[in-house]
Amino acid sequence: MSNSTGSDSTAKQCPYCGEYFDPRGLFTHIRQSSDSKHGSFNEVPDDFETKTETLESKSVPTVTTKSSSRSSEKHIYLGNWCNEMTRGKRGYNIHIGHKKGDGVHPEGASIEDEEYTLVPCDEDWNPLMDIDDIYDIQKRRRSGGKIGNF
Repeated sequence: MSNSTGSDSTAKQCPYCGEYFDPRGLFTHIRQSSDSKHGSFNEVPDDFETKTETLESKSVPTVTTKSSSRSSEKHIYLGNWCNEMTRGKRGYNIHIGHKKGDGVHPEGASIEDEEYTLVPCDEDWNPLMDIDDIYDIQKRRRSGGKIGNF
């Protein structure tokens, strides 16, 4: 079951591919894209700040989806040991299985250690938060401060 709201928000056009994104997710989109236009994965082209000053914007409806079961929501798992993002609980378990004991991840690492930060995402696994906000939440959790559901 899902509900949606029809309020409007502004979407920004990516200067590299022309697609529109929530302004808070544009930096993340560019950072997580890896092709000849966007550059390498986890990097942002040097001219990004200059190009964003003149980006085209358009008004788009904001859709909020509510699920009857929290377990059906998608989340990206941001590993607190390595800062790598994985898709869902299964992806995190696979990641931990491959990486435990590598010098960054403890030998006995498991999902039960809760050494991750849950990041809400859309159906295409795009984070719904700015990457800087995600890292701020992660830092606060490491220092013992809990923040909402994150």
